[in-house]
Amino acid sequence: MRSRRPATARLALLATAAVLATALAGCSSSGDEAVSSSAGDDSAVAQDAVGPEIAGVAGADTDDGRSIVTTGSLTVVAPDPVATAQQIATMVDTVGGRVESRSQSTGPDDERTAYVRVRLPADATDDTIRALSKAGDVQDVSLDSADVTSTAQDLDARIAALTTSTTRLRDLMADAASTADLLAAEKELTSRQADLESLESQRAQLADQVAMSTLDIAIVPEPPAEAGSGGFTGGMAAGWDALVATVGVAVVVIGVLLPWVVAGALVLGVVLLLRRRSRRAASAAPDDAAPDPAAADVATPARSGS
Repeated sequence: MRSRRPATARLALLATAAVLATALAGCSSSGDEAVSSSAGDDSAVAQDAVGPEIAGVAGADTDDGRSIVTTGSLTVVAPDPVATAQQIATMVDTVGGRVESRSQSTGPDDERTAYVRVRLPADATDDTIRALSKAGDVQDVSLDSADVTSTAQDLDARIAALTTSTTRLRDLMADAASTADLLAAEKELTSRQADLESLESQRAQLADQVAMSTLDIAIVPEPPAEAGSGGFTGGMAAGWDALVATVGVAVVVIGVLLPWVVAGALVLGVVLLLRRRSRRAASAAPDDAAPDPAAADVATPARSGS
C-alpha cells in the first residue's frame, strides 16, 4: 500500500499544475501574436472538450475562420400588419429560423402594428430580407456585424485548460491514498467543474449568436390615402387652405417685425421731441434781442432838444 506522504505530495503537485494552466489560459486574450496562435491551436482541443454541437457551429462561421455576429432591423409596410407578421413567421420557419418574440399593438385610430424578433441562419439573412418584399414594402433596413473571433478563441483556450485540469483532478481522486486527499481533490474538482460549465455555456451562447443572426422587424400599416376633391367644393377648400397659410405667414412676419417697429417708433419719438425743443429755443432768441419801439421814440426827442 502507498504511503500517505507521496500521495499528498502528488496531490499538491497536480493541483499547482492545474492552477498554473488555468491562469495561463485566462491571460491568452491579452497576449501577442504567438500567444494568439497558441490559443488557436488550443481551440481544437476545446472543440473536442465541449462537444460536437458547438464545434460544428463554430467551424462554420466564415471561410477565413472568423466569427461574425450579425444583428439588424427593418420596417415592413403592409395593409394588415398582423397577417403579415404570421406570413413572416412562416417564411422564417421555412429557411430554418425561429421567431424569438412577437407582439402587436393598436393605435389611437385603430391602426394595428406588429413587432417580430426572428433568428435566421447567418448565411440566409440577405436572401430572407429580399424575400420579405413579397410580404410588403421593406424600408429602413439596417444591418450590423461584430467580429467576436478573439472572444471565441479566448473561451476555447480557457475551456481546454479547465478540461485538462478536471481530467487530472479525477485521476488524482482515483489514486488518492487517504480520505483527506480525496476530499481536497473533490473540492477542487467541484470548483473547476463549475467554472468549466460556465465557460461552456458562454461559448454555446456565442456560437448560437454567430450561427443565427437576430433581426427586429416592425410591421406598420399603409398610410391612408388623401382623397382629393374637385369642383366648387375643392376650390373653396383650396382657397381656404391658401388663406390660412397666408395668414400664418403674415402673423410670422408681423411677429418678426414688431420688435423693430417698436424700437424705431421710440427712436423717432425722441428725435421729434429734440427737434421741437430746438425750434422753440430758436424762435425765442430773436424776440429777446429785438429793441423796444416805445423806448426808441422817447430817446429821439430828447436828443433833438439838446
